[in-house]
Amino acid sequence: MRLISSQPFADDLFSAGVLRTPRPNVFFKHVEKIGCTSLKKALIDLMYPGVLELPVERYHHDARASEFDWTHNVSFDVLRTDITEHILGDCLWVTFCRNPYERLKSCYRDKVAASRASEREYTNFIRREILFHQMRSGNYRREDFSNNGVASFSAFVRFVCSPTAPSDTHWRPQLAMNAADIVPNLKLVRLESFTDDLTRVFADDLGVQWSSESKQNTSKDRLHGAESLQYDEALAQLVYETYKRDFEFFNYERDSWRDA
Repeated sequence: MRLISSQPFADDLFSAGVLRTPRPNVFFKHVEKIGCTSLKKALIDLMYPGVLELPVERYHHDARASEFDWTHNVSFDVLRTDITEHILGDCLWVTFCRNPYERLKSCYRDKVAASRASEREYTNFIRREILFHQMRSGNYRREDFSNNGVASFSAFVRFVCSPTAPSDTHWRPQLAMNAADIVPNLKLVRLESFTDDLTRVFADDLGVQWSSESKQNTSKDRLHGAESLQYDEALAQLVYETYKRDFEFFNYERDSWRDA
């Protein structure tokens, strides 16, 4: 616990907690933009079959809420548990990783270029912060913003990689979210092999058979009229410098942006 307490954003990691499972010695630590919703649905379907089929409008405070919102609501209020010394030292800690280049693309698609109705206020806040950050730093460029007010991908990347930008769980470094470099009993699920990895965890560590269609990046489908999400050398270098510990610990290549 002391090792985690000394890490940046430790308070958020503690308050976010972990997700319990049917096994008292197996816990999941999800990370935003790394199969988070798919994991939560799998655990809810396993532990409370049929609950996600209930009508959302009967249980959610927001009339605009969808199954997506209901899934996260159930996960936060029912599956979440506080981190303890026992969990960190004696239990299996299952967590997730993803190529940082791809994670930022997914974040941009989902949280900047398009948004769900129930997240509109949050998305507008991020868009406003990108714009105001450029204005405050003296780097405002009108061409970085489309006529419908959406910041370009490159503007978003420069924003999240700035030391003065607000930290957010959707683009915060992965090691600051999952403590994978600290916990002793670790099992990693990579987004690049998400279905296969998670199926093995369910079989080997939870003793149940789980299978799903290969995970699709559904945020792509919500991208309307935004620029092609491409890195150049300078932008990729900025991401690599910002997320260097993630690249090194999870074994992602610095030049993997060329294939991202």
